[in-house]
Amino acid sequence: MTRRTLVVALIATSFSSLMHGAEPGPKAGFRFFKWGDSPAREMVAMNLKKGGMDAYLIHQDDMQIAGGKASALTYFFFRKRLCRVEANYFFGPPQFTTQTGSMLEFARIGTMLEHEWGAPDDVSTINPPQVDNEHWLSPDGKTDASLGFIPRHPADSRPFTGVLVDLIIEDRECVRQAVNGAGV
Repeated sequence: MTRRTLVVALIATSFSSLMHGAEPGPKAGFRFFKWGDSPAREMVAMNLKKGGMDAYLIHQDDMQIAGGKASALTYFFFRKRLCRVEANYFFGPPQFTTQTGSMLEFARIGTMLEHEWGAPDDVSTINPPQVDNEHWLSPDGKTDASLGFIPRHPADSRPFTGVLVDLIIEDRECVRQAVNGAGV
């Protein structure tokens, strides 16, 4: 094999890896943050705890996740280590005027995640309104992700006011430690 052929083969292999991604499934962090990172300078503490973790946000975040704009994006830290990211989407008036329209948007986000991470490892259905909650696990088992629909109570007879969807990505062990108190 000539040197030129070897270089072309290496470039083609690298390009193929970039195009297809290293592995399917959620990655070991979120955006440019890795699990275990400390809060960044641009993060602001929200003075809110959830499951033993401190909540932070980034002012002026573009909130674009999975091809849509989240209503809220919260970063959770345990012992100043990034453990979890939650993106909340509200689909309601005036943009989404029906529950069907909201469910189509939920499905679109799920499709975007499947394109990035592959098929979900687990799917459960909420009845009513026949909506799937999807769950992914990274190949190494360390990162967990879920896309879930928070349904209205069946007895709620009010007209459609919107639905809430959560996308949660987390370091499983860090969250387990935070929830269990980790000796605190």
